[in-house]
Amino acid sequence: MPRGNGTTTHSVREKDKLLTPVIWCILVTETGERFAYFGFRAILVLYFVSLEYSESQAIAFFAYTTCLAYLSPIAGALLADGHLGRYQTILWFGLVYVIGLSILTFAAAASEDVDLAYRRTLTFVGLFLVCLGTGGIKPCVSAFGADQISMRPENHDGDDTLERSVNNAGPVAMTSTKLYRDNHKAITLADTGQGPSERDGLFREPPVDPRETVVAPDGVTSSKKNEQVRAFFAYFYFCINVGAVTSIALVPILRGRYGFSAAFLLPTCFMITAILLFLSKRNEYIHHQPGKDGSSLSTTFRLCWWLIRENLWSIPWVQRALPWAKPEPLQNHAPGQHTLVPNEEDDYNTDMDAGLNDNTSSVDDDTVVENDTRASPDAVFHQQLDDAAQAVNVLPIMAMFPIFWCLYDQQGSVWTLQATRMALPDGMLPEQLQVVNPLQIMLFIPLFDRYIYPVMQAKGWNIAPLRRMSWGMMLTAISFFLSGLVEWCIQSHERNSEAMISVFWQLPQITVLAIGEIFISVTGLEFAYSTSPERLKAFLMALFLLTTAFGDLLSGILYSTVFANMNRAKIMHTCALLMLCNLGLFALVVRWWERREVHDLRRLQSLQGLELREERRMI
Repeated sequence: MPRGNGTTTHSVREKDKLLTPVIWCILVTETGERFAYFGFRAILVLYFVSLEYSESQAIAFFAYTTCLAYLSPIAGALLADGHLGRYQTILWFGLVYVIGLSILTFAAAASEDVDLAYRRTLTFVGLFLVCLGTGGIKPCVSAFGADQISMRPENHDGDDTLERSVNNAGPVAMTSTKLYRDNHKAITLADTGQGPSERDGLFREPPVDPRETVVAPDGVTSSKKNEQVRAFFAYFYFCINVGAVTSIALVPILRGRYGFSAAFLLPTCFMITAILLFLSKRNEYIHHQPGKDGSSLSTTFRLCWWLIRENLWSIPWVQRALPWAKPEPLQNHAPGQHTLVPNEEDDYNTDMDAGLNDNTSSVDDDTVVENDTRASPDAVFHQQLDDAAQAVNVLPIMAMFPIFWCLYDQQGSVWTLQATRMALPDGMLPEQLQVVNPLQIMLFIPLFDRYIYPVMQAKGWNIAPLRRMSWGMMLTAISFFLSGLVEWCIQSHERNSEAMISVFWQLPQITVLAIGEIFISVTGLEFAYSTSPERLKAFLMALFLLTTAFGDLLSGILYSTVFANMNRAKIMHTCALLMLCNLGLFALVVRWWERREVHDLRRLQSLQGLELREERRMI
């Protein structure tokens, strides 16, 4: 029965359940928002052509629009983690989203007699607001949904009371949420025997990250929470593709029968419905309270920059070539510029490795740092340093994603324009073939999760995240090589005035890319959440989305310059070679990651042994 401040009684079975009504609400909301996004995006490149832009310009504008949509998540993440919280950020950016779609619909409804420049201006204003709205939502919805699991209080002593923080409850529920120390994970890893020598090879997965535990209440095992979070992201990605499939199937039909204005109106209605549905459960969510730990995101970002500079300064040639780039002492960033006294095994002023654990903290390793205002300035600063180190440590892996997105998003523009020059079945529109990718994702995700991955594990295959990402990059290169062959066949038939080839020749390249997407995107989403500190989860999710922005920016620049007059078949093969080069660089980054993680793990275990011996000596 409900209680005064949002406390609800549940059975133990209900608390362990993943798909609660709140989770269902978030998943359905995401489905509606993705329907809106993929709906207008499915016809966008053709809409640009209708505004009398060339195909190369349409492809470039499509890429720039997607770039902005994935660049704006930084603004949403900063507001969510530092000021508004994830719930309020989703709500306000959702309203901006609706306004942008409405303007876009009005621009498309304008008569052809209206000045073309005016219609173009309205279009870009609407697209700007749409990109701002969808970008502000992106990093928050997935993290907000995972919060409902990882921050869900549970009691294993028989008490079946579930505390939920509502709008008027303040940080009551948050104060019971603890951040476990890094050494907890290190001991777990040592006990499982997953040492660094388990597997060798080019893409050998590093040991489990000692920071991979998510925020969990007392008495709840992190492994159980991680399993539920992993399952949530699988459902979350499934819902994304449900929205994509339905919108890509329906919106082009409206465009073909009633024009672009009706086609844009349907996504607008779905976005309004999604916001209303999200509001319906506002009193049942577990809310992340920003800024309750007394820390500052701006300080954390400055520490991120300091760690990057410190790591670069450890390279000898940088010291010789750029003596002015030496980073300032770390204590300059500390509260009140206190002098930091590191432990025996740590020296923050030597290299970035020292910033990858929190053993310099004055808090004992068995102590937990509570997410409230009672933390001392020194404890808060060390928490900020830990957050910054974890964020910086994952950046090299994320830097390998932009090339994938540069290629992946071309299926919504380049491959759609390719389909316009192929034979289509009666009643089928060229942009409708985009529905194949999300439909395959919906089928492949449970297939891989329930059957293929378990079989591969049983046979001793290494299916760890970084290994799967490498497979995805290879498959992406293959898909664009196939696309180049299809384009060559189209051009050959056009030169010889032969009948057009069937649009279903695109199915192999679409299928291969869909499998690559599962290996890269689904795995990357899970990787970004699991390796990020609690305070910066939305920010790290935004960085993951930011890789898409960089990829689409690169795509827009290429199609505006180098690819503008290049043969389309050569463009596809060039993209395939670009991905192969990215794969080779990714292999080097993985090896660097392995060495760093093994080093950090050994330092944690060594320090734990030192502290244990000190305790025994005191006894």
